[in-house]
Amino acid sequence: MIKMKNKMKLLKEFFEPLQDLRYYFPLPKKIKNEHLDNIRERVSHYKPLIEQQTGIKLGEVRVREYNKIIYDTLPVLISEIKSIKESSKSKLAEIIAGGVLYSTLPFIFVLGQTIRMAAEDVYVSMKAHKSKTSDTSTVYVGFGFFKKPLIFKRKIDESAWDNEVVHELSHILHSTINLDFEKSPVDWHEGFATYCEQEYFKKLYPLGYVVNRNNEGFYRSGKEKIEQVVKTFGVEALLEIPNKWQEFESALNVAGETAV
Repeated sequence: MIKMKNKMKLLKEFFEPLQDLRYYFPLPKKIKNEHLDNIRERVSHYKPLIEQQTGIKLGEVRVREYNKIIYDTLPVLISEIKSIKESSKSKLAEIIAGGVLYSTLPFIFVLGQTIRMAAEDVYVSMKAHKSKTSDTSTVYVGFGFFKKPLIFKRKIDESAWDNEVVHELSHILHSTINLDFEKSPVDWHEGFATYCEQEYFKKLYPLGYVVNRNNEGFYRSGKEKIEQVVKTFGVEALLEIPNKWQEFESALNVAGETAV
């Protein structure tokens, strides 16, 4: 009996490191679907809570696999080029727009998106995108090489995804408030989403939930900017940031110069 236990122990020690080899292969469809369903459940849970706290409707929020982003964004770009072509005031501009639209653009766009997606899908966990043409947003979920270990390990503690879901819903909130879709610098919009995820919406998490505040790079510097705005102008200024970040940045710069 002891010999059998020793043999089983040796076999376990031998095969345990080999488990990491699964990260080099595509995820089984069943695991992908389970993970997508987990994210959908969290979106369905947190979206109405965020809407209730802010008084802002986020519209429909879908959850799709990250590689679907190409199929979702190409029709929008084609529509924009068509609009340019139809509104062209000169025949030459119309011809150029038509040539770009029907020949060069689709090829360049698909190639560029494929390269970008291949790079981002290595490390992207989730990425939110709000449609410019409808009241629909999408949370794209990555299954890249560096995220596979998380997907396997977090099956043990699925609540670990709550932080990321609230972060992406905060991006959708940012885009909903900013009706002009003006692109703010990365530290402002990532700072906004990080602050909302970790501070503004912290009471929405289950009792005893530990919020992950291990921020690096622009997540940290961006959150610090948002904290300065809230400290200086009050928490009611938070939801004004997507439209007035330039005003707040100027005010913070003046305050910094005055302090010096």
